[in-house]
Amino acid sequence: MNRTVEKRASFAKKMLGKLADPVLIYAVISLTAIMYHFHDKLVVQYCGASLVLGFLLFRLFDFINVKRLIGGLCYVAAWGLTFMAVRECISIGSRDFGIGFALWFFTPQSAMDYNQWYSNAIFLLFGVFMCSVIYYYTRIRYRLFMNFLVFIIPFLIYGKEYEKVPTIFTILLAAGFIVLLFYCRQLGEDKKTVIVDRRGIISSAAVFTVIFTVVSSVVPKPEVKEDRTGIETMFSADSFTDKLVAMLTGYRDTTGGAQFRRINSETILFLAKADESLRFKTSTFSEYNYRNDTWTADKPDSVYTENYETLPIELPLTGELTEAIMYAAENDSEFAEEYGLTEFFGKELFVPERNEVTVISTYQEGKSAPVPQFAEKLISCSSEDEISGTITGLLFNREGLFSPKEEYTFSYCTDKYFASEVNRSFIERLGDSDYYGMLREAEQTLDTLNKESGLSDEIALKYHEIIEREADNYGDYVKKLMDYGNSEKILKLAEEITGGLSSDYDKARAIEQYFYLNDFVYDLNYVKSSMENVENFLFHTKRGVCYEYATSMVLLARAAGIPARYCEGFNMSKKSINEKYGTNYRITTMDSHGFPELYIEGFGWMSFEPTVTDSVAAPVKKGSASQLLARAGIMILAAAVFALVFILAYPWLRHRFFLVLSRKRTPDKTAAAAMHMICSIYGITAVNTSEEASAIVKKRSGADISELVRLFDKSVYGGIELMEAEKEIIIRDYVNAYNALREKKKEKKPKRPDAA
Repeated sequence: MNRTVEKRASFAKKMLGKLADPVLIYAVISLTAIMYHFHDKLVVQYCGASLVLGFLLFRLFDFINVKRLIGGLCYVAAWGLTFMAVRECISIGSRDFGIGFALWFFTPQSAMDYNQWYSNAIFLLFGVFMCSVIYYYTRIRYRLFMNFLVFIIPFLIYGKEYEKVPTIFTILLAAGFIVLLFYCRQLGEDKKTVIVDRRGIISSAAVFTVIFTVVSSVVPKPEVKEDRTGIETMFSADSFTDKLVAMLTGYRDTTGGAQFRRINSETILFLAKADESLRFKTSTFSEYNYRNDTWTADKPDSVYTENYETLPIELPLTGELTEAIMYAAENDSEFAEEYGLTEFFGKELFVPERNEVTVISTYQEGKSAPVPQFAEKLISCSSEDEISGTITGLLFNREGLFSPKEEYTFSYCTDKYFASEVNRSFIERLGDSDYYGMLREAEQTLDTLNKESGLSDEIALKYHEIIEREADNYGDYVKKLMDYGNSEKILKLAEEITGGLSSDYDKARAIEQYFYLNDFVYDLNYVKSSMENVENFLFHTKRGVCYEYATSMVLLARAAGIPARYCEGFNMSKKSINEKYGTNYRITTMDSHGFPELYIEGFGWMSFEPTVTDSVAAPVKKGSASQLLARAGIMILAAAVFALVFILAYPWLRHRFFLVLSRKRTPDKTAAAAMHMICSIYGITAVNTSEEASAIVKKRSGADISELVRLFDKSVYGGIELMEAEKEIIIRDYVNAYNALREKKKEKKPKRPDAA
């Protein structure tokens, strides 16, 4: 029993010692720092997973270090399994995501949803690679520069987007690297090395590390702003961010508007056949976060409320709500009298004409369809998958993604409803009443009418469905789409803008015009700080892109008592004839747009355009100081990495190049070149004869180059032409001298101590 306890205690102590290995801990910190970039909320889970993965890999490496051949095969097998796992993770992660792995990696993670499977692929790749490198260059061979390269990998991961590395990881990585330097120097010894007492070195390292950590924590850190110009320059890909914008046309949980500042070319996304320029919607967002200046999708934005089995798909047409209410009034005099609608009897409400638009996707897969403003129905779609819809008027592929060559045909109403004075007066009258109560009474009126007709009145049935749906949704509109953050400044400004106006439509137009009349500037170059939000834009900077304008109008509308939401999609303004598809418009990444949708009581949802036009926009400045610095930084970093790799590989490359050239040289030139190379790699400079050089080589590595020396003297000093067979002897002696020197250098490196 005592022996069992002792064995358990010994095992536990041994395991604790292996887990407390400074080399392993450094590998865990490095890997965790990388994974924090991809999901900060899972840092604890990734830390634990890194510890498990590192521990298992280190035990594999211990085995490899003992069983060279079998261990090597095991290592190759481990990498094979890793690549298979990575491939599978990427395959699973790409399903229904719409963004390729490479693009996802080079994109700020704040710009898209978290992808667990892509992150797993990164974890496996970097985990196996970094553990292998750290173990080899500490346990097997000590190389300061290689350890330093591992040290900067997390910084490169963040630096690809100029994102700020969290302070805690900066400190831990630096402190861990210092501890690693002290620790690894004591792993072995030879005749010329004096081992310092382990306790003493740990004490001094601990003191230094603590001082460094405290100072690093106290010293103020510079603010780092995200910038994409450097990475785009490095890749020479003007359409890099355009591709990102294209692939993000489908639904995503959040948006911060940064994507609108990154567009620098005009990649064609859609072709369209239409009679007029239109606006298309692909995403809606309902909740605004003042702290981080982002919009988040709520249930109405993402939850499928309708599943369509067949085409055409009827969409909620906003103008039909007015027709339904008027139909109820004409069939119920009491209802008409109560809400003051009798004066509109005999006056025909203007119904905008219906047009069609055909849109063809040319570039990317997407989860959502581009739905035009005032869409009435989806007439046809080339996709054979089932389609679902949301309350906000979005259409999604329920089974996956729409294909890159998808074709959609919509019917829609022209944007001319409020051009009619009768229509405007009718909408204003509805807005003056108890709107929710009016909807419910109209619903009851039509329900009674349907019962009396035995459900044979198709118009009554259709209008009853419209009003019932609107009444059910209106409560959610008022509950969820009226939040403006209780900002007193926004409330005061909204009251100033809409003061004296009664109808929601007039209030909305007044808010829209406010941005055109108050010196707001469209500026793609303006980069907001992390502390800026909609209030900074409205009351201080007055500079931004469509995101800032749309966000501001949404919150101002809510403060004015109008339900509103933020939307993203595309404007269609560029005419371009494409004979192949028979289209006359093109939609590019430059047409990506954020805009507000406001709910006008009695009419429904309507989009507005608060963003100032391009004609008054500030020009985009090329080659600014920040851009040049970003490019220079990336180029210098790339050059430094290349130089370091070249320096490390230069001896081997020089050796291989010499052998290749030797096959083409004459025997006489080969002899001279071989002697020159040997003197160079051995550092032989001050000798008088080839025999002296041979003696030095023999002393330093044990290699015998006497035959090479004989042939060299025969050719150079004797003037005798050498034969081809003699060239092979020369190359043989040179290769032996080169390999002997390499082996001698390996013997001088600190060896791994015994486990004891």
